Amino acid sequence: YYAVEKFLTKYQVIHPNTDDHVVGTIISKGKAHKVYRRKNVHTLKSRDRWVREMKEVMEGEKAMKVVKGSRSRKKDGTVTEGKTHELFGEWQTRAWSKPSAVESGKVPKNSYGNVEVWSGSHVPHGCRHVDRPKVARLAKKLGIDFAPAMTGFEIKSGRSVPVISGIVV
Repeated sequence: YYAVEKFLTKYQVIHPNTDDHVVGTIISKGKAHKVYRRKNVHTLKSRDRWVREMKEVMEGEKAMKVVKGSRSRKKDGTVTEGKTHELFGEWQTRAWSKPSAVESGKVPKNSYGNVEVWSGSHVPHGCRHVDRPKVARLAKKLGIDFAPAMTGFEIKSGRSVPVISGIVV
């Protein structure tokens, strides 16, 4: 019902954060903390996470928060710092516009050369997701433009690996 900003997770934020929305204050260890209604607490997500939910961040929007990613330890014992991630709220998004293959006749691919198919709604306009064994070989043999369909991630040997399931034609 109520929330204190001090106790939010790194992916949560109070929005709108104005004095009009403060319900009261509490004092803990000699320090005053503002109390807000729980409905003003929002979960932030990265651009990629919003796309999975069929939304995209609007142009010109500034990130509400920038958080550090987790560290990674290599086999030789060296530790590398994680990348920073920009996080956005739902009020900074709009409905996701699917790419289209109708004009060009080519399957729109991402920077890795595949198509992210998180659900049936993520398949580009004019394309179909075909999930059959050895279908990629057949499409290549017939000279059909296609892209591997990435449908998720799985953990292998402590690493996140994309799951390729079928093709998009």
